[in-house]
Amino acid sequence: MDEIDDVKARIRRAYLARAAGDVEETLAGFTSDASLHVNAAGVGATAMDHRLTGEPALRAAVQNFIENFRFDDYEEISFIVEGDKGALHWRAKVVCIPTGRSAVLDAVDMMRFRDGRIAELVQNTDTATLKSLIFG
Repeated sequence: MDEIDDVKARIRRAYLARAAGDVEETLAGFTSDASLHVNAAGVGATAMDHRLTGEPALRAAVQNFIENFRFDDYEEISFIVEGDKGALHWRAKVVCIPTGRSAVLDAVDMMRFRDGRIAELVQNTDTATLKSLIFG
């Protein structure tokens, strides 16, 4: 197994852990100083309107996302890694737990890696549908 395969395997484990609701295993895919930006400022949810940096902020965000959004039928569509950058296209039936609303969403996550873990992640998805899941 080469370095790219190792990175992909670690990141895949983190994404599957997120889909399974496992905070610790999800965080294992990130560096301790990683940044996360869910590109969804227009949704109107405070957890999605700014860049989060560092383990405490990421832990709180991942916990919040797991408590409020369940991923059913998670599926990796494509995953490309070149050097220290990657792009993961994934799809899941996303259920907003507080409202019970659900929709199939595609997301494309742009990543930068360091030491085989995510150092920076920018997530892009259908914000109009996401907003409808949260607010109706």
